[in-house]
Amino acid sequence: MKKYILLLLLVPALSFNLKSDKNDIIGKWSGKDKNEIGTITFDSEGYATIELGGKLIGGKKFKMGDKSAKMTYNYYADKNPVEINLIMSELDGKHIRTIYLFAEFKNKDTIKVAFLRNKNGPREFNDDNSIILNRQK
Repeated sequence: MKKYILLLLLVPALSFNLKSDKNDIIGKWSGKDKNEIGTITFDSEGYATIELGGKLIGGKKFKMGDKSAKMTYNYYADKNPVEINLIMSELDGKHIRTIYLFAEFKNKDTIKVAFLRNKNGPREFNDDNSIILNRQK
């Protein structure tokens, strides 16, 4: 009898999917950094928009200097910690800049995000490079 009870407890636990996918990141996230609240929105079409100090950066179309640009994102759920690349490019596709991030989900509505100084930098969370973001509902 104990075997059956154990089996009933283990099967649901083992079938729980811990793997992250792109849908986990979609939504509007907010956090506080240096007493300023900012948001980042990841949409289902692959665009990212950052709002900080009342200014919007990114999305399908925004001004970057005298150029019209867009900001998309790539989400790598198969990495540990997960990686998020924010890619800014001109509307014609010419690459401007990529911002490299890595993240750790605390739960489905809270993530810790850190910025990389360069693409191959160490993936370490610290007070200087990371921020806690909460999903807005």
